[in-house]
Amino acid sequence: MGRRLKLRNGQIFCDAFYENREKVVREQIGKHLDGIKKNISQLYSLCLSRLMNAQPQKELTLDEFLSLESGQRQGILSAVLYNDALWRLEAAYLMLCIGMLNVAYSNLRSCLEILVDAHIIENLDSEAIKFLKGEEIEPTKISSFILEEYNTNIAQMKKTLGNWGVHSSLSSVQLGIFCGPNTFDKLVAQTNTKRIQTVHQSFADAAKTCIQAINDVWLIFFYLISKGTKYRRV
Repeated sequence: MGRRLKLRNGQIFCDAFYENREKVVREQIGKHLDGIKKNISQLYSLCLSRLMNAQPQKELTLDEFLSLESGQRQGILSAVLYNDALWRLEAAYLMLCIGMLNVAYSNLRSCLEILVDAHIIENLDSEAIKFLKGEEIEPTKISSFILEEYNTNIAQMKKTLGNWGVHSSLSSVQLGIFCGPNTFDKLVAQTNTKRIQTVHQSFADAAKTCIQAINDVWLIFFYLISKGTKYRRV
């Protein structure tokens, strides 16, 4: 289950370097970070409920998974995937807290892909079996189980997030330079040299786009997990 983050005056990180980094970011977008954290916390109980309702009483082998009643099999696998998606969403939030926007986008893209797989699996046992056998799930199959508007939004969001945080392109490289790992001086982490933490002058505007992306993925997450079917415990 995704862990609950312990806040200290709103701060997430306690390591000296990252703590100072987060302070600088919070000066720019602090209230938005707190709002995102509040939204994500609403997903904890939903994911935990799925796990508690579907989790088997023992570790299952592949053959045992395949021998389960379809609803039980789907319930276990979708619960695990929703929980994995929650970790990816939380990771995106943590990266935003220290200004690593392209890494946040990468996690958001992974979160969306896993959410799609989770929802397909809980609706199609044939896809659950494919997942167990290591075969790829066809993402377009989700269109039969959600509103057309959501399906269109998911497809567009995956493309955009991939361009910003996964695929190499001018926009992703520039984002990495100004608001990504390239903003971290390795010497700061490896020595006791004190440096003043700053963010690029364009950070606040770039962060607004990332904040909106996280909120959009959260809406998709909440919609899909709330829409799903509950299964019996094995």
